[in-house]
Amino acid sequence: MEQKTMPNQAELQEEVVLGDRDELLLFHLKAEEKEFVLGLSDVLECLKFAEKKGIVPPIPGAWWLTMSEVYPDLRKIAKEILPKLD
Repeated sequence: MEQKTMPNQAELQEEVVLGDRDELLLFHLKAEEKEFVLGLSDVLECLKFAEKKGIVPPIPGAWWLTMSEVYPDLRKIAKEILPKLD
């Protein structure tokens, strides 16, 4: 049986930059010798995943709706929440 190992945790570099209209904030990360960029929209999608799995406490639906105005890609998440707000 193949044993899975956890990758080293990425470290946030000091450089966090404002992106363009599609990605407003970009985080520069480094894990071992590999450097990569992660957008805030990716972080938000990961947060929603963790919320659905019960790993983080529930986040108010109004917050997700506000964020979907900033990041249209989150509208799918907002649509899931809308019926719960009624």
